[in-house]
Amino acid sequence: MDFLSTIGNIQLAIDKGPPFVHWLTSRQGGDVFQVAGLALVAFAFFSRESLHVKNVANSGQASASLRQTYIEQLQPRKVIVHQDQYEHGDTILEGRGMMEGETTALVAPFRILLDGAEKREITATARIDYADEKGETTPVDYGTWLGEDFNFVTISPTDTKSLILGLFDKRTLLIVQDHRHSVSKSYGVSNLEVTGPLEVHVTLVDFDKGTLLGDYWYQMTHNSITIKREGQQMTI
Repeated sequence: MDFLSTIGNIQLAIDKGPPFVHWLTSRQGGDVFQVAGLALVAFAFFSRESLHVKNVANSGQASASLRQTYIEQLQPRKVIVHQDQYEHGDTILEGRGMMEGETTALVAPFRILLDGAEKREITATARIDYADEKGETTPVDYGTWLGEDFNFVTISPTDTKSLILGLFDKRTLLIVQDHRHSVSKSYGVSNLEVTGPLEVHVTLVDFDKGTLLGDYWYQMTHNSITIKREGQQMTI
């Protein structure tokens, strides 16, 4: 704010002020009161402006911090996996290519991006929609996370968690529905054979709040997967 604008704003504050402000800042109260009154009005004006600037700066810093906290989409990859039978159903684990019955999974990794923001962890579930070339969509209400015993995952700032988008061998592409909701409600995982290429839309949802964490898109064939376009991440 320039000098002339400042003087103009101080004069406007005097003109719109209560009667005693006019008396203090005029010669009616004497030279001493006039000088003191003008100093008081100027002090009040600059204090208000300083507080406004500080509030705007703090608001901007808070917004920047929020924008930097979200679930980040990493490059998809292929991994060797196998299924182990546990108490709550089949858990799909990363393998080494040395066990009988192993297959290949197409997975989408995610992590929390924390660039100067408050560190926290979040529990998420995944909804997946598979659209074929005809536009027909196959929904999966609960996606399966690699190495997890249930259909949700807790991601901490030091974790990278991978969502299984497909299982394939030489001829077959399978998508996986995860029915392992809790200890008392677990029905394992089920597979459905599909035909590629497919456009895959992943929606991550906050398990505790039910709020949207992000939308992510992939292109998948029976043996490959790529990011179709950048995800739309929501602030956490």
